[in-house]
Amino acid sequence: MRRFPLKSTLPVHPLPFCPPRPCTLGRGDGGEGLSRSLCEVRPLTPIPSPQSTGARGACTVSFAAGVTALVCGHKRPRTLFVALILTLAGCNKPSPEPVLIGHLAPRSGADAAIGLNTQEALKLAVEDANAADNQVNGRRVIVVHPETGADAQAVQDVAVRLLTIDRVAAIIGTVDASATERLSRTVPQYAVPLVSTTSLPSQALAPNGFSVGLNPADVGRTLARFAIGEKKAKKIIVLSEARDAVAGSFFDEAGNLKVDPTRWTIPDAKEFLSLADKVVQSAPDLVFIATAPSTFRSIRTELLKQGLDESVPIVFGGGEASLTSLGGDTDKGSASLYRATAVVFDASVPRALAFATRFEERSKRQPDATAALAYDAANVLFDAIRRAKTFHGPKVREELLQTQNFKSLTSPLSFDKDQNARRALFVVRFEKGREKLVKQYDAPAP
Repeated sequence: MRRFPLKSTLPVHPLPFCPPRPCTLGRGDGGEGLSRSLCEVRPLTPIPSPQSTGARGACTVSFAAGVTALVCGHKRPRTLFVALILTLAGCNKPSPEPVLIGHLAPRSGADAAIGLNTQEALKLAVEDANAADNQVNGRRVIVVHPETGADAQAVQDVAVRLLTIDRVAAIIGTVDASATERLSRTVPQYAVPLVSTTSLPSQALAPNGFSVGLNPADVGRTLARFAIGEKKAKKIIVLSEARDAVAGSFFDEAGNLKVDPTRWTIPDAKEFLSLADKVVQSAPDLVFIATAPSTFRSIRTELLKQGLDESVPIVFGGGEASLTSLGGDTDKGSASLYRATAVVFDASVPRALAFATRFEERSKRQPDATAALAYDAANVLFDAIRRAKTFHGPKVREELLQTQNFKSLTSPLSFDKDQNARRALFVVRFEKGREKLVKQYDAPAP
């Protein structure tokens, strides 16, 4: 029998046994990786056999090559020598298991940058939460980022796997409205909260969904005030998809301000494009467009092609979107392109600016608003868990409902009756390839 030199000088313990606590997950933010080993091994000398990194339960063992697989793997020790090694090994009291949070975001296609940026933002949030003096109920947090696929059904399927197999304590969603709506119908079945960056109208998030994004009705009302109060527009054309909440509230608020916009609701982008000439011929003071970003860009391009004066303001009402996705990265007419956002990286908003600096230092690229919202989503969730003093979903949901004046990156944040965020809103325009703050509006009254 081959002999192994004993390297340990550890004292003998009467019960030198690491409890079998195998992990079932792969890698995630908040840990170096979760191993399928039974316990963590820290050898005093280099050994070639696999080691566990970040497993749930910790032994500190010192021995020579060849023993690791027997002690820390799933094989049973079969020799007296291994038994001797175990008598010399001390097992520390297992630390609490990390808590798993699922993150759903696109990672392919046109919106792949959203998944990349929000994942980087969540790494920062988890780093903060896992600091020794800031842990969430005394436990480490790990955020897992599975591939979601491209459509709402695929996102829902991944969510169900996270909830049933990985048993995540909550889900953070940075997906579009269609997928967010499906998630908001799914999570109540498992009694866990969803915190999203995407808002939905008319209590569509309830009962377990919450959004740190702006309420669509608030966006429409505020943009109407901006169009009429700041841009002095009297002849406004509204282009939107049918039953669009932002366009509806814009239209209603404009009426309250004694302006009667012309509104066209069209089912698809091709019909929108066919209206471009009519829009130009009507000589509007302002054009308000509430569509998906890709449709908005096509319409805006066609309007300018048909001869719309570049000085005519075009206001985007379709939610958070990047500069490039709206066509603001082109010089033509970009100075007259406006949108509303929950986040602006400006010296007047120091916490958001500090986040942007930290994000750029870490990832070597600029964050967008959705990345900042993902950071807010994680932190408002962690805050609710701390106040609940438990990870139990129903109690965390109750604390989310009670959230008042949470210190977000931009302004105090509370949740309204639709469980969307009530927070400051910023109107920005595009200038030289970047967004420039035009006006800040305080959070609407409850």
